Amino acid sequence: MKQESKDNALLATGLLTEFAFLQSLIKSKTLFVMCLIGIVIFGGLGLFLYKMAGA
Repeated sequence: MKQESKDNALLATGLLTEFAFLQSLIKSKTLFVMCLIGIVIFGGLGLFLYKMAGA
């Protein structure tokens, strides 16, 4: 009953998918590493574009 009300609150605020993703991220080492690599690559691309725009 308590979990159902929590899910309903997350669904009403639109945060259910983010919450489910974070739960999966905590449980799965592979997903965690893939997300970490994606963040590093995306950050590197952003830094590269910032440097190129300033050149």
